[in-house]
Parts: sequence; C-alpha cells; structure tokens
Amino acid sequence: AHLAHGALERHCARCHDGTGPDRSRGKFGFVLDLHALSSRGLVQPILDKVRTGEMPPGSQKVPAADAAAL
Repeated sequence: AHLAHGALERHCARCHDGTGPDRSRGKFGFVLDLHALSSRGLVQPILDKVRTGEMPPGSQKVPAADAAAL
C-alpha cells in the first residue's frame, strides 16, 4: 500500500487530490485515500487507465516500477 500511495502521489495527485482549484478533475478528488478508492471499486479502473496509457494524459507516463506498485 505504501508503494501504491507513492506512485499515486507522484503521478495522479497533481490533478486528482482534491486540494486547491481544479484539483479534482473528473469529480475524482480523493486519489490518495486508498480506502475510498477500494470501497468505491476504483482500483481496477485506475489500473486499467494507467496500463493503457490513458492516464496520466500527454507525455507524462507512469514508469514501469510505479505502475507495478499500483
């Protein structure tokens, strides 16, 4: 869980941590709350988006080691 939290913090929190203006894109402002992710059934959808390259958008892809941590 610690490794997953670090990967989410490095690659997802900038847009999805819910703090500050425009920080909960996609109505998803709790990316660092692993309990909320799990209880809402969002772990697999996040993994799928990372693995297909949909997230993060643009050229900022998640390195293999961080993707494996998720």
